[in-house]
Amino acid sequence: MPKFVIVRIPGTHTDWRRRNPIPNLGVGFLAEIAKKEGYKVTVLEGHMWLDMGYLPEELDYKERIQFFFKEIKLESPDILGISVLSGDLALGIELAKLYKKEYPKTFILMGGVGINGVAEIVARYAGNSIDVIVKGEGEFTLREVLKELKKGPKQNFSNVAGISFRVKNKWLHNPLRELIRDLDTTPLTTLEDYKYLPTNIITLLPVERGCPSACRFCFATETWGNGRYFSQERIKQQGKILLQFQKREKVLFLSGGYPKFRTRFLQVKIGWCIGLETF
Repeated sequence: MPKFVIVRIPGTHTDWRRRNPIPNLGVGFLAEIAKKEGYKVTVLEGHMWLDMGYLPEELDYKERIQFFFKEIKLESPDILGISVLSGDLALGIELAKLYKKEYPKTFILMGGVGINGVAEIVARYAGNSIDVIVKGEGEFTLREVLKELKKGPKQNFSNVAGISFRVKNKWLHNPLRELIRDLDTTPLTTLEDYKYLPTNIITLLPVERGCPSACRFCFATETWGNGRYFSQERIKQQGKILLQFQKREKVLFLSGGYPKFRTRFLQVKIGWCIGLETF
């Protein structure tokens, strides 16, 4: 079974600790897509590792890259995904360069909010160290990329919307993919593939995607649009799954707002703790 590893490498702008580690679920959605395509998956969530102290915050720029290089090397991925925020771009590119140099046969993708709007710049700096850049929402784009990779030498990314891809030394830039209209069509995510998951996590329960603003300095709107929502039933299902991984804290936090509902979280010892009430 081929191995897919996805990593979030935090830049120095995120070097602060929270009382409870908070795992990012965006990479979890991608992990579920990869599993459905027949891959063994490991999630290396560097921002959570920073919260829990596994990633020492005193590491400098080069030491942090070496730290993640060693973690990825332990997993021996066939496909490596690197997810970045804007402040993580430089670290992500340098990590890709280092890993590609040592393991040139590893297929490397890069995506995340930090990519959007700057894919052509990233491609220019990354050169041959990255094979595909994922722009916009990643779930269904990743699924198509993985399907193409299964074709071996016959793979062709020219019809995959939402990516920039490399053919030898030349980068080609496909148009953005349309936003997912029905968010409930994305897979429910678990945390079972997150390496070194601590017991004291608190999870941000995904409720919506998008931003009501249209700030020109931010790529959030380009990435997520102006607001789409998961259904009430889907939110409940996702909450029940996530709470199974929270061994100490049985409280979830909202990631976004929800129209026509207010969400109340009840602290309980077992079970799920979501109550949605209409106004």
